[in-house]
Amino acid sequence: MNTPDHISGRPSLEPGSPAAAGGNARYDVFLSHNSRDKPSIARIATRLRGIGLEPWLDAWHLTLGGRWQEEIAAGLGLSSSCAVFLGPHGLGDWVREELALALDRAAKDHSFRLFVVLLPGVPEPFDPTTLPPFLSTRTWVDLRSGIDDSQALQRLVNAVRGVPLGAPDPVQSAPGVCPYRGLEVFEAEDAAFFFGRDADTQRLIEHLRHSRWLAVVGASGTGKSSLVRAGLLPALRAGRVPGSESWQIRLMRPGQRPLVELAASLESLAGAEQRGMQATLDALRTDQRSLDLALALVSAGRPADARIVLVVDQFEEVFTLCDDETERQAFFDNLLYAARVPGGRCTVVVTMRADFYPRCSAYPDLAQQFSRDHYLVSPLGTDGLRAAIAEPAARVGLEFEAGLVATILDDVENEPGALPLLEHALLELWQQRAGQMLTLEAYRRVGGVSGALARRAELIYDRLDEPQREALRRTMLRLTQPGDGAEDTRRRSTMNELEGDVASAPDVQRVIQILVDARLLTVGGDSTGARTVDVAHEALIRGWPRLRGWIDADRAGLREHRRITEAAQEWERLGRDESALYRGARLATAEEWRSHYDTALNALEREFLNTSAARARQERRAARRRTRQIIAGLSLGLLLTTSLAVVALLQRESAQSSDQRALAASRYAFAQQLSERARALFSSDPELGLRLALEAVKIQANEISTQTLREALLRIPLASTLPDHGGVATPGALSRDGTRLALAREGGVDIWEPLTGQQIATLALPSDAPLMLEFSPDGRYLAIGAVGGGVILWDTANGTSRALTSSGAAISGLQFSADGRLLLSLHSTDGARLWHVADGAAATVIASDAQLGTLADADRLVITSDTLGNTSAWDAATGAHVARLPAEGGTLTGLLAAPGRAQVVLLTAFDPIRVWDVRSGTVLRPAGMLGELRAHDGAISADGKWLALAGRFGFTGVWDIETWTRVSAAPGGTLLTLRAYISETGDAAAVLASDGRIHLWSTDAPQTTAELLTPDWNIGNVTLNAAQQRIVITSLTGEVLLFSYAAIDAPSDQLRALAEARQPRALTMQERITYLHEGVGE
Repeated sequence: MNTPDHISGRPSLEPGSPAAAGGNARYDVFLSHNSRDKPSIARIATRLRGIGLEPWLDAWHLTLGGRWQEEIAAGLGLSSSCAVFLGPHGLGDWVREELALALDRAAKDHSFRLFVVLLPGVPEPFDPTTLPPFLSTRTWVDLRSGIDDSQALQRLVNAVRGVPLGAPDPVQSAPGVCPYRGLEVFEAEDAAFFFGRDADTQRLIEHLRHSRWLAVVGASGTGKSSLVRAGLLPALRAGRVPGSESWQIRLMRPGQRPLVELAASLESLAGAEQRGMQATLDALRTDQRSLDLALALVSAGRPADARIVLVVDQFEEVFTLCDDETERQAFFDNLLYAARVPGGRCTVVVTMRADFYPRCSAYPDLAQQFSRDHYLVSPLGTDGLRAAIAEPAARVGLEFEAGLVATILDDVENEPGALPLLEHALLELWQQRAGQMLTLEAYRRVGGVSGALARRAELIYDRLDEPQREALRRTMLRLTQPGDGAEDTRRRSTMNELEGDVASAPDVQRVIQILVDARLLTVGGDSTGARTVDVAHEALIRGWPRLRGWIDADRAGLREHRRITEAAQEWERLGRDESALYRGARLATAEEWRSHYDTALNALEREFLNTSAARARQERRAARRRTRQIIAGLSLGLLLTTSLAVVALLQRESAQSSDQRALAASRYAFAQQLSERARALFSSDPELGLRLALEAVKIQANEISTQTLREALLRIPLASTLPDHGGVATPGALSRDGTRLALAREGGVDIWEPLTGQQIATLALPSDAPLMLEFSPDGRYLAIGAVGGGVILWDTANGTSRALTSSGAAISGLQFSADGRLLLSLHSTDGARLWHVADGAAATVIASDAQLGTLADADRLVITSDTLGNTSAWDAATGAHVARLPAEGGTLTGLLAAPGRAQVVLLTAFDPIRVWDVRSGTVLRPAGMLGELRAHDGAISADGKWLALAGRFGFTGVWDIETWTRVSAAPGGTLLTLRAYISETGDAAAVLASDGRIHLWSTDAPQTTAELLTPDWNIGNVTLNAAQQRIVITSLTGEVLLFSYAAIDAPSDQLRALAEARQPRALTMQERITYLHEGVGE
């Protein structure tokens, strides 16, 4: 309470009263506080007055018997700032009344400063969300170390005077110093010019007081990297976390090979030789403890609270640039272990674009860590933008022409991702300054915020000759990574890659230097010492229309080129090892691309493809030569054996049965050898492998030949790809009958017949990209969830579509009811919503955090789970709350309900499975042979009888929901599986293993299994269709594989029929002999 102790029962203060309207400031700061903290506040007021500041304190300025509410309002009106003191007793009711006045004043007067002051006794870490809403985003002054702490008091003085927290002394007039960074990131040495993010920096610092992991997440263009580099790191070096002034800090970007970059960071800490770095790299690949152990060794002899801060900037590169799933997983494992292990020395800070947040969900441990320890960077508000514009200029003595700051603010406010465009426009404005004056005329001349970047890029392009323009086009395309369901990103490249060949190198070098001088590109070095080039900011990719046109002209071609580039570099790094060459479908795809874009290849890429093609021709010739020899030899052997058997039968009829056994043995041997040869061909020539396997079964259908033919049928897809549709990183949706496959693309969604590759229907969408797709049970409707939270319902029967909601919180799930009448949409921070499918009307709105959700109890209940793992049940008809199950452990990774049942299965990354009966309130914890079941992903069959689980520790398999007994285990004893899938009837199940392979098995006959050799894909979705016995696998880049699993438990005669239905050319006896003498193919 901001009154003397004996004052109470005051009427409410009126923000609109005359006294509150202001006047000329007579006081530097109004001290708003709880009366229980008055002794401390009085001491603070005395010290402020002692250094020349005049505070308004109730005990000093209220008159006995006066109109105190008016005097308080007048005091606020006559103060330049307001300090709201928060102590261990909270704010108090009167402080809240005063705060209402202060907020009203701040809304009308932008020069009025309102901030929080933390007093001793406030718990650490401090949670700013406990403050009133309009105060929770503001900066605070930290006096928790004591009100006599001179450094802490100086921060309070700076806040009163309007000096940014931690800001250095102003730079005097410096005409040659540019205070703006353009597209380049703010580094620690640029902290003197970094403004507008004081509150965000405070919150990052507060987080690191209690946690060793921090993920800074935000949209592209919000300034995540600059916040960490120029905000957080200087604050750590200044000791804002106790002891942090002595912490060691290392920055890295994952790039194409994140473990190599991590090993290089460790080398720079330890000063190890290259041999030591290789040993570290090997350890990082095989043991998740390696990073922690290496940092413990570096920290030996240092104080126990000394940390090493590892900053992983541009964390999304692990998804966009790294294609090695094993390396990606090892990178995650090392970071997570080092940040979690008790007593560890490592603090991990990562920055990542928000549109890559869903990609983390494929890694349960990483997803849980991100969910618990992340900070969402919002776009700068008006005050932050004004500070970012005006304060850097003031530090070097620059002035803005009257009205210019307001004009810039009007141009940039409410424009998402505009911060880098603003910085570039300010850089151009500084270059066009008149003396020390920044003018409106110059601002308009450079094109303003929206046009300055494109104008600069076009001016450069116009000044180049034709060879240089072509060099610029190729360079910029190589520096761009086409987005897969997200915006396009930058891609760091070496100079050797960009220069291409000797003839074009001078033009490339000249263009790069021009772009570097314009601050559109940056140069640096990688872990090997090679010179690298990078786009200064992705805003250049978004904001230059000419570059956008080059990218949009052929996205699929650019993605294929990136794959070729990375494969060629890996081949070179491995000493041109033949095992790294392209083969099979990959080589065929690359050769098809090359037929159109050969001139885009550099020398290394061209040599890589030439060597791959030559090696493939050699392998085909050798394979066919060996096959001819084997078949001819076996054929002659069979003919000889058969002839001898005939002679024996004529001579010794009494030995007929013995001769038949000999003939059978000969056939067995021949079939076995053909089967072995077929298996050897599965990877290099699967079609020939199928022909040999079929021939082996025809000779003799024994256990070996039958299993070989089964594997051949399962390994060869019915369809290996669909026509290029510009797919994006969105899992596809397969209709329940398996006849329709929906795939997202940029600008719309297409529906295909998966077996024939024929496009059935297409729907154009606005700019909000599709994030998830879901078919109704009858396949008529397709629900589309967009990145921005919108939900669209498409009636594929008549082609009409309707937007159920156009915006909102991020979409986190879609599910149709069992009868298809209702659609459930989940919005991460905006609750769940039920929609009537027939007319698109909203049926029920549930105002709750809905990270996960499902329908249960014959669609009478909606079950949701929040970010903390608390689970709630809601009445689907009314939205009323029915029941709640508190969290046990971390965030849920799965929420499953069997159709028609009121039981819900709850899955987490580490904790045991719980089965919650919503109606009775009971909780079951099923147990297996190894104790309580633990799994992080699962799927329930449409008939509600079977549950497929994926996880660790031998629990992967299919379980009977009634009895909670495991009816089949996943094949191969896989220790770690990431996802589980099951068909509608439960006849087949599959899991996605950590090595990226799909393991498929029959639940009726678990011993009959298949390992689907998918390419090196980033799996998007897997769907099993019992009616057609198909499994459809989609990648996050829109590629599709369609397999039949009818062969998985079929007997030999059915296998022959399935194989012959694919119409392979059979091997005749004459062909066996002909192969030996005339050859096949080349």
